[in-house]
Amino acid sequence: MKKCSLTRTTIGLLTVLGIFSCGGGGRSTAGPTSLPPASGASSGSSPSGSIGPGPYKLFTMKDKETGSTWNVKGEAVDGPLKGKALDQIPAHNAMWFAWLAFWGNTEVYGMAQKGNGEDFRNTLQFPQDKILSGGVAPDGIPALTDPATVPAPQASWSDGDMVSGVFFAGEARAYPQNIGWWHEIVNDKVGGHSVCYTFCPLTGTGLIFDGEGRPGEAGERITMGVSGLLFNTNLIMYDRRDRKTLYPQMIYTAINGSTNDLKLLPVVETTWGLWKQLYPRTTVVSVQTGIPRNYGAYPYGSYRESSDIFFPLAQDYNQNALARLFHPKEMVLGLMGINGTPRAYPFKAMGEQAALNESLDGRDILVVWYREGRMAIPYNRNVDGRPLTFEIVNPS
Repeated sequence: MKKCSLTRTTIGLLTVLGIFSCGGGGRSTAGPTSLPPASGASSGSSPSGSIGPGPYKLFTMKDKETGSTWNVKGEAVDGPLKGKALDQIPAHNAMWFAWLAFWGNTEVYGMAQKGNGEDFRNTLQFPQDKILSGGVAPDGIPALTDPATVPAPQASWSDGDMVSGVFFAGEARAYPQNIGWWHEIVNDKVGGHSVCYTFCPLTGTGLIFDGEGRPGEAGERITMGVSGLLFNTNLIMYDRRDRKTLYPQMIYTAINGSTNDLKLLPVVETTWGLWKQLYPRTTVVSVQTGIPRNYGAYPYGSYRESSDIFFPLAQDYNQNALARLFHPKEMVLGLMGINGTPRAYPFKAMGEQAALNESLDGRDILVVWYREGRMAIPYNRNVDGRPLTFEIVNPS
């Protein structure tokens, strides 16, 4: 748990991989924004059919403009818009303290007050001296690449286990947080598309990134490794293509001079039981990883329930006017507007279920919330050039 900066301490930690290159860049970025999903990435891009049977009684919605009926996957299943689907907005869940540590000026659903802290979207001025050692060497936490997967009926995960799910080109895949606790990164392919699933157990953040190489990158597949470093107690990944580019997971922008940025993809975080019900033909990463780990045991004890934050943060969390609104480990849906405005949707503030018609940076948003399945999904509620207004008509 020893603090590191761009000094001999950090360089010594990373010598094995040759990861760190100094200089701080020479560019300023707009930071994370809600990017349009890659082709086939969201249920809106490729409607996936009916929801299967299961223990969850899911609500349906209607839009006031056309009277069409919609399911929680953002698919119109009846009415004038039947066959249409909403595009899911890339976003992710996080512990409250972590979201506030990165986006200290965040908005909060249902509140007029904004935070009075700092945000970290300008990587030109990134506080390199606030990077810490997580106490493990690079790759000391082993990422998985192309792990074994199994169909849902063959999986040994419990229905209450949390997963991050993605849907590409007709293929659904689930990544259990139990795997993320011990490996933090899974480099994988879904529907023929390369993806990087990343999970930080200390901030509760499960993000999925596009793993396809882009123009100028020779089409090389993007794979990530665990650097052993942290910022705001959040996982810092390194790019295996050059073995030096570093990305704090929650801003997914290079912080040490590279011009590479990662593209955030839509993800659905929910229970394994509900994901199977939404996508009955899903596959899931198998417990048989070839690495001996107790995947049924959370490795950090009571951390998720306590107020403890293991590592120092780059700004004083307790000085933010919003800090005491919620328990530090309360989960929130964190959403970035197209102009970079951050907004948090605390699970505690959304009741048992909700269809929230919102706007952020001029974009019309629907947030679907279902507490029993611990699922919050943001959609673009603009269809065929006009915004729709949703209401729950068949509560669960």
